[in-house]
Amino acid sequence: MMTIVGNSSIFSIEWSLTKKCCDGNQYANFCFWVNNQKLGNFEEEVILSSTIKYLEIFLDNCSNRTINFLSGLTKEEIFGYIYDGVMHTLPSGENKLHESIARAEPEKIEDYRYLSQLRKIFHLDDVGGSAFWDKYNVILFNDLYLKVQRIIWRNLSDMSLHEFTIPEHYFDDVARMFLYESNRI
Repeated sequence: MMTIVGNSSIFSIEWSLTKKCCDGNQYANFCFWVNNQKLGNFEEEVILSSTIKYLEIFLDNCSNRTINFLSGLTKEEIFGYIYDGVMHTLPSGENKLHESIARAEPEKIEDYRYLSQLRKIFHLDDVGGSAFWDKYNVILFNDLYLKVQRIIWRNLSDMSLHEFTIPEHYFDDVARMFLYESNRI
């Protein structure tokens, strides 16, 4: 059974349970819808409990999901700092592992902690796991200047960068609906 929470023309989460394995893990197809565009490979199965856990951690950091000096800047500037400052991504087909690789190690432990925090706070592709890793890099940024949430994603097939703005707290509300519905299973 396919389930969608949210409004696909703004932002929604879609999932469909596929199987439960002997190890107790429930598998599901999973994707986001942004402005009627599907983000994620819905055919790829994710471990639902992992997706739920990453999303819970992501939501725990919702009040930190802004960096003042980035508010109001272009999607390229925001994405460059938040995503490319932490991870280096090769286009699909050029990276045999089909995933982002960590940038060079920071010189100071404080820098490492800061960069690790950026992933927990902003990187949505970690929530979608294998449904995203070889297709999209995705971040969510709360823009205090524009008073919106900015979903910014890179399509790895051509490395193009896209953006869609949604009302403040909209993502968080939809994510909480997903957690509520998925925990009822």
